[in-house]
Amino acid sequence: MSEISFEESMKQLDGIVTKLERNDGSLDDSITNFEHGLKLVKKLDQQLKSYEDRVAQIIADNKD
Repeated sequence: MSEISFEESMKQLDGIVTKLERNDGSLDDSITNFEHGLKLVKKLDQQLKSYEDRVAQIIADNKD
């Protein structure tokens, strides 16, 4: 998966959720979208953990 911004990943995930909720595609398309969505969720989770670590480090570095 190429490097895209957190916000773009969220937009893609939102689009996938919308497609799956509409349930208007083939089963194969739904499975493919579901799989891509899970990959995005994993990537987003990793990015969030990285951001949390950065914020914690910034706070620790700036304590008096």
